[in-house]
Amino acid sequence: MTDPTNLPRLYGEKEIGKILKRATELQHKEPSAPSAGSMSLQELEDIAAEAGIDPTYLRRAALEIDTGAMELSTWAKFLGEELLLVSEITIPGELRDDGFERIVEVIQRGTREHGQPSLLGRTMTWRAETPNKTRTIQITVNSRDGQTSVRLEENLTQFAGGLFGGTIAGHAEINVAMGGPGFGTHIVDVEVDRETGAVKVLRYTIIQDAGKAVFPEFVKGQFQGGAVQGIGMALNEEYIYDSNGILENPGFLDYRVPVASDVPNIDTEIVEVPHPGNPYGVRGVGEVPIIPPLAAISNAIHDAVGVRLRDHPMSPPKVLKALEEAAAGA
Repeated sequence: MTDPTNLPRLYGEKEIGKILKRATELQHKEPSAPSAGSMSLQELEDIAAEAGIDPTYLRRAALEIDTGAMELSTWAKFLGEELLLVSEITIPGELRDDGFERIVEVIQRGTREHGQPSLLGRTMTWRAETPNKTRTIQITVNSRDGQTSVRLEENLTQFAGGLFGGTIAGHAEINVAMGGPGFGTHIVDVEVDRETGAVKVLRYTIIQDAGKAVFPEFVKGQFQGGAVQGIGMALNEEYIYDSNGILENPGFLDYRVPVASDVPNIDTEIVEVPHPGNPYGVRGVGEVPIIPPLAAISNAIHDAVGVRLRDHPMSPPKVLKALEEAAAGA
């Protein structure tokens, strides 16, 4: 009875590939090791047959290497490095003198591009570029020594840029002859903690021209919502990046937006001066109240503690630093 422990180990398909690859790497690292040199496709097929590899796949692999197809599967090629498709064929026989002209017609029909041919001796080069320059085609026909070779090179290096449009940019202008500008005044009382630099909004009043308040309660809500956004911009909201440019406060837990407990009940006074160019005389009411809080709160802080802050947000560290600098300079 055969002892199973003495049987030779059988390696699987993936293990065979790994062993052969690693053995080649080790041989290249060893200076004294003999070099495999070069081998013909037939010699490779004989070795593959002994290893149980179908020669059909070996020939396909050799074709991919010869044409560069194996390298074209990487995204790096697609995203900016040189992307060049190459195909070449050689057939017996030479072209007649008028054959080059006829082959240009065949090329242009096949590629659907109108390129520029140039003839130098028995070599003709035809080159075409698409209007958006995303693809360049060059075909070289060499006919001599009893044979004719045709080489096709298709360069797609700029394809990604053409496909995605490159840099996104936009520009627009508008001249609204009948636009209805908005007007508003904000009044705010704040309390500043000199020990921490924290600013608390005690009272806030908005007086704004709505043109015509079709639904007054909704208009008041727009006034208040815009002001709360402005208060957040003035006191809390800020993107913070580390030394590597990584955003440190990507969530609302650290990116402080105002909540109900941060603001008082905001008083509103609607002024109605109808705009003659709009239906019912209405004016935009949601955008105007976003901006005044930044200046109004800065003025209120100045009135309260005597320091002028011009950088937003006017967060506690900035307020405290301004207070310390003012005290040191006094």
